[in-house]
Formats: sequence, C-alpha cells, structure tokens
Amino acid sequence: MFHKINALIERIYYCATDENMWPEVLKEFARIMDVASTAIVPLEPETESLPLSSLNKDEHDAVFNDYFHIESPYYKLSPYNRFYEDKTNLIGDFSDVDFLSDHEIAHDVYYQEFLKKYEWGRTSAFIHKDPVLVNAKITVQRYYGKRNETPQEREIRKIISRHICRSLAFSIGNRKYHLMRDGFSGLCHNMTCAAALLGNDATVVMMNEKCKALIGEAFAYKDGKLSFTNRENKQQMSSLIDYVLSIDSNMQIDKTVSVNCTANKKIIVKIIRLPKIDTKGSALNRQSALLLLACKPGEVAFDVSQALLNCNLTRSEARFAGYVGTGTPPKTAAELTGISEQYARTKLKEIFRKLNVNSQSQLATYVGTLSVIGSTQKTQGPPMCDG
Repeated sequence: MFHKINALIERIYYCATDENMWPEVLKEFARIMDVASTAIVPLEPETESLPLSSLNKDEHDAVFNDYFHIESPYYKLSPYNRFYEDKTNLIGDFSDVDFLSDHEIAHDVYYQEFLKKYEWGRTSAFIHKDPVLVNAKITVQRYYGKRNETPQEREIRKIISRHICRSLAFSIGNRKYHLMRDGFSGLCHNMTCAAALLGNDATVVMMNEKCKALIGEAFAYKDGKLSFTNRENKQQMSSLIDYVLSIDSNMQIDKTVSVNCTANKKIIVKIIRLPKIDTKGSALNRQSALLLLACKPGEVAFDVSQALLNCNLTRSEARFAGYVGTGTPPKTAAELTGISEQYARTKLKEIFRKLNVNSQSQLATYVGTLSVIGSTQKTQGPPMCDG
C-alpha cells in the first residue's frame, strides 16, 4: 500500500511539468482510495482550464460540482452548502461524515436524487489556499452505500491532497513564469536600449542582448541578480529597487539615476515598477514586476521621423522637428532643410502647436520620449526625412 502511495506522489510531481498526466494520476488516486471519483476544483477563474478530473467523460455534469460556489437546482438543497453557507476563508479538510449521519443522508434529497444517480455517496473535500499561486479544492466522492472512510484512509487522503496542491503550485508558477518571460521576450529584444525584466525580488527573468553587453562594464550579474560594477554605486541598485517597490500605489512607479561605468562613462538607468494586474486577483497578480532600462547618453541616434509623422506632422515638419529636438539650433536646422530662417520660425510655431509643447526644451523632451520606439541610425546626427 505504502509503495503505491509513494509511487503516486512521485507521479503527482511529474504533473507539474506535464499537465497531461493529471487525469491518469487522479484515476490512480481514486483506485488507491477505492472511491468513485476524484476532482480538483479550482477556486479562481484563472486556473479553471487545468485538467482536473479522474473521470473519462469531461461532460459528466457532476465532475466539477463545487459545493461552495456553483449555482444549480440542487445547490440550496446540499447539506454541504447549508452547513458552510455562512463560513468564510475555509481552509483544511472537510468531510460530510463530520456533520451528517447515515440516517440523515438516507432522507436527504441532494444525496438521494442528485448524487445517487451517479452511484455517488459521501463527499470529502480538502481546501487549499496558497497566498501566492493556487487556490483549489481536492474533492473525493465515495461510492453510494459504501462504508465511511477510516481515520487512516482520511489521513492518507489528506497527505495526497497536500502533495497535489504543491504540484499545482509548481505547475501554475512555471506557466506564469514562462508566459511572462516569452511575452516579454519579443518586446525587450526589439527595444533600442538595454532592457531587463525583474521579479519583485529583483531576480532577472529576462534581459535583451544590449543589457547582456553591459555586464562587466556597467552591471555585475551574480546569483540571478544585477548590481552596478562601480564601487561607489555598489549598493545603489538594491536601494533603487527598494525605493520603487516601497511606494504604496497600484500605478506605474519609476526612478531614474545616473551611474558611473568602469570606463569612466555614465549610464542612465531607469527602474519601472509595472502596474499591478489585478488587486482583487491572486496574490501572484498583486505582486509587482520591474522593468530595468539602461542607455549611454548620446551613443546612439534614433530616427523618430515615422513617430512624428504619426503625430500629424508633415514630412518637412517631422524632418525639422527631428533636428531641433536633438539639439540643433533652429537657424542651423533651417539651413540643413533648405528653408529661410523666417519660415523656420513659422514652422517651429506650427510644430509646437501640433505637439502641444511651448519651448525647444519641451520639444527635445518630446522627441526623447519617442526615441525608444524609433529605429537606430547607422550614422550620428538627426533623422533625415524626404520632403
């Protein structure tokens, strides 16, 4: 018996990496416990897609019977629900043998009209609520008319249920990790600056090639975390992350610092705490992810002309704005674009109006914010547009 239980527990943890194994594992669970069926009932919408039944037919209308949450014609009649309807934050093991006698079951509509048609009888449920990953209920339906489970069987069922919940936590954690990593991969690899996605414990989830190229020069990478190589800035990374995480807000929070590299060059680093996904969802969603961006000022020029065109500027206005926005004096920009100085002043006013800015410094800031969505140029200097 114990050999079978140990083998089952081993297979349960294999399910964390291969969710297709769950149906067979749950069937084996049912066979060992000599029960009609076992099911894992997710308590959160985001986990309801998991394969959770020991039965062969997914359409079996009692497979996912959730004794605390679903609405059905028998919901109000269920003694299970009546017993727990005023209870909140239910955690642990619950068996109807604790509050329903055999005599009561023999005269109960829920058991005699609903469960009996499936040859099902007494019910047990192990409710698990993980503060980070998974909230689920492991339910077991005994055969109709069979004896109640013994104390030893109940203890074995609870042990196996705990292992199932731990495996589910690993499974959901891996899925969320890969979803975040793969979803961010395309975005960060196409960014024009160094970028890395960090968990709220500052562990690196993903970084692009530009960020990897800065390791040794600007960053040190050890134990899955980034720090600054410069001794003066050694503790600044953790302080920066702690500051961004400490702000009590669901909005996007960021902080920018200038850091010295090993080659006496400065690097601009911004840490952004991404907005929390859902404050009412799982604890995992309520945790913050961090986006680290880094660039060397003035090292790469960006062509923002297409972005400026999308801001309702004409091609000539976009070209002129590109020069002025990257620090070129309006008089020089006029000469480079082949227009008079007087016409340049008129054009600049029109650009200010369209972009809702009031000065050249504001225009420079505006163009600077567009640089992350522009494309890098092979040569230094402002963007060159036709027209």
